Amino acid sequence: MMENTFSYAFNLLGKLISFKTDVKLKRYADCAWFIEKEAKSIGLDVEVYDSEILAKDGLSRPNLLVKLDVGSPKTILWVTHYDVVPAGSGWSRNPYSMTVEGEKLYGRGAVDDKGCIAASIAALKELSREEELEFNIHLLISVDEEVGGKLGVGYMVKEVGLKGDGVIILDSSPEYISVGACGIVWAEITVEGSQGHAAYPFLHRNPIYDCQKLILGIRRYSSMLENIRTNFPAPPGSPKPWAFRRLSVTMIHAGMKENVIPGECKITVDRRITPDEDPDEAYNKLEAEVYNIACQYGFKVSEVKPIAKLPGYYTDPESWLIKRFKAFADKYFNNPPVAVELAGNDGHFFKDLGVPIICYGLARKNTNYHGIDEYVNLRDLEGLINLLIDFSKRGE
Repeated sequence: MMENTFSYAFNLLGKLISFKTDVKLKRYADCAWFIEKEAKSIGLDVEVYDSEILAKDGLSRPNLLVKLDVGSPKTILWVTHYDVVPAGSGWSRNPYSMTVEGEKLYGRGAVDDKGCIAASIAALKELSREEELEFNIHLLISVDEEVGGKLGVGYMVKEVGLKGDGVIILDSSPEYISVGACGIVWAEITVEGSQGHAAYPFLHRNPIYDCQKLILGIRRYSSMLENIRTNFPAPPGSPKPWAFRRLSVTMIHAGMKENVIPGECKITVDRRITPDEDPDEAYNKLEAEVYNIACQYGFKVSEVKPIAKLPGYYTDPESWLIKRFKAFADKYFNNPPVAVELAGNDGHFFKDLGVPIICYGLARKNTNYHGIDEYVNLRDLEGLINLLIDFSKRGE
């Protein structure tokens, strides 16, 4: 790779970090305009698709599709996002001004996911000079990924009809190649009691105490789920060598006043499903288990309400896309293994296209993504640029 390609990515990343594109402010238009102008200035075609009409809040949601078409029968999608989580407090550096210390470049979005945008555009800049490429490359720079992606990748796939012959989601760790991801089932459970004055607890049923019993039962059910072996390899450092099923209680809500026994207590649960599980079936089993626990302890569950159901996905590691990608990842990132992510990612939006899907990126475990003092390792940034360039060249 030419030295000025890395310098270009480095400088571009600094500019991208300066835009406060956090999901609470939703100020996306200026950053989108900058990216569009920059991509066009280096000879790339850009299409802008704004999902504002679906947002229903009057705020622009520009999604950019940056194209390098070379007349190939195959098109590969590179998928990134430019929205970020809020910086929060406690940073030792300005989160919206690039700071470089040794091999680390600090700033909100440095690894999640503006570093991948900078690497992608720099790679396309270099590839646009090549006479022959193996594929057409369409780079999606989406919005709203940090809040579910419905108005970003979801909009582009379902409403615009975005598709390709393979998908590389650039929003993960360089420590392994994700060939799949777990899905989710979220549910809210309402335990019914009887409201009354706290001075007379013997006259009323406190649903908070019943929720304690429910939570103990859910923990036992979770332990059973975790021990169901699957054939999906887990990421390095996972507590089990396989991608495993999980269930967590994440929220508890009850009460209105210090001296009132509440009439109900609600808990929210997060169930992580493996790629071989059906979300509806997983929800039905969860619901049945909740009612079984209530029957066992003699309390009343008035409702189990689904909040979200998203499937997982899996791509055979022997697929052409993964084998080709891994050959270059091995070269630049020291032989990362293939694995299934324990969390979800945007790959589920592409599941029904029936094409191979990879997720890879810059977010090592220690890079503080979503935390304070987020940073990208500059060697990783350079390595990703090299990987994307070599992957796309014909005959490589």
